[in-house]
Amino acid sequence: EHRQALHKEYEKIITNCDEFRQKLIEQKEDPNQHLLIQQVVAWENNSIKKIQQTAEECRQTLLKHTNDSLIETENKLNKFISDSKQIRQEDEFNEFHLNQLKKLLEELKKEFDQPLNISIHEGSTAFINKISVSTNDKRAFNISQNYGDLSGTWKCDDGGLYYIRQLDNAIWWFGAQQVATKRQPIFSNVLHGMIDSSMINAQWCDIPLGRDRHSGSITLEIIGVGELKKTSYTGSFCGSIWKRQ
Repeated sequence: EHRQALHKEYEKIITNCDEFRQKLIEQKEDPNQHLLIQQVVAWENNSIKKIQQTAEECRQTLLKHTNDSLIETENKLNKFISDSKQIRQEDEFNEFHLNQLKKLLEELKKEFDQPLNISIHEGSTAFINKISVSTNDKRAFNISQNYGDLSGTWKCDDGGLYYIRQLDNAIWWFGAQQVATKRQPIFSNVLHGMIDSSMINAQWCDIPLGRDRHSGSITLEIIGVGELKKTSYTGSFCGSIWKRQ
């Protein structure tokens, strides 16, 4: 019964690892689904929406006022043409009149291109909050490729069996020593650690299925492809050498 409970707990840990791995695979296939990328997309969409809304408001204001300005300029132009024809018919124009006509025409052209009562201003305050990305490229851990995947069953010199699961540079294990089928195991513990090159730095603790209630830290050295060696620890962790089964 206790052995069955141990296997159920181990299978639960493995299921969680597999689900997490699936998330990693999905994100590698579609990086845009990452939460941080989605935050950038949301900022982009909101910024575009603000710009489009402001541009539309300004556009509508300009359409109304420029239309009024065009009508006014057209009226002035019609009067200008009428007056110039009148002067010519009366044959009373001279150089002064011609210069005045040129000046009025130039003023109408300028008023057409840039109405005197309409202008566009850009504010000095930030309209859209700028975002940036800060990165820290220092890697806390370096995974050595020389030892392969540590996942599997390992036998320790303390008599226990350890079920290890590795996911990238993260490692979990569940260990137990069963002395008889109907008795509690002498110990059962779980561990979570990170692989840095050939070393594993981890935290461990006993779980209720075992007789003891200890916890601490432990450092393991990866010796080749099938051996782990304890180099330091805190707490009462008895095992020293693990070999792959």
